[in-house]
Amino acid sequence: MKLMNKEILIVDDDDTFRRFIVRALASRGAAVEDCSTPSCAIEKINEKFFPLVICDIMMQEMNGIELAEKIIEKRPKTKFIFISGYVDNISDAPQHLKDRSVFLSKPFSPQVLESKINEL
Repeated sequence: MKLMNKEILIVDDDDTFRRFIVRALASRGAAVEDCSTPSCAIEKINEKFFPLVICDIMMQEMNGIELAEKIIEKRPKTKFIFISGYVDNISDAPQHLKDRSVFLSKPFSPQVLESKINEL
């Protein structure tokens, strides 16, 4: 239970994959909340601090990099795991985001996700 009580926000518009992440992290003891849209994530961030946000890069409303920039304005200590089925998406991120994030290519196992969380 290495993730016991770690508060994590998951943002992914792919319902199936988002639920997979929520189940995987909750079963490892994390306190997980999730959103299917960036606007939902912004509302949750305004209500409370999540030390870690796991965020899909490719979403309809805004991309994950843009969402991260908005989150940092409100919660500057937030760290990120960016996820995507497209391997080179993180290369577009500004350096200050790269310094506080890791990238994970979909699909991945719960063990790989936990390892990335522990890197941060």
